[in-house]
Amino acid sequence: MGFDATLQAQRHPGDLDHKDTTRKWRNAFLVSLIFGLPSMIIMMYFMMIMDMDHMHDDYECHLPMCLIDGVSLENFLLFLLATPVQVCLQISAKNEFKYQVPSNNLSYLCSS
Repeated sequence: MGFDATLQAQRHPGDLDHKDTTRKWRNAFLVSLIFGLPSMIIMMYFMMIMDMDHMHDDYECHLPMCLIDGVSLENFLLFLLATPVQVCLQISAKNEFKYQVPSNNLSYLCSS
């Protein structure tokens, strides 16, 4: 009534080897760390230090804080640091998707 359980006759050295998966996750972590740590430092700097230095009543953008109207220096720097991470992670997800769709393994789409 189901599947028979049998012992594996010989162990192959690469059966439990997850080097590819480990390398992929390590690289994703390092890319996120390289761009994420400066983002956190920039956020803390602008929230704590710059907020104390530029206390003013009006909400008008001043020259050191704004590049153009509506785009502050903080938002521009955070955008520059977040974009490479999004692109790298999107490329890896796209590659995984390419291999899963031809094999009709759509559980990958539901779990991601």
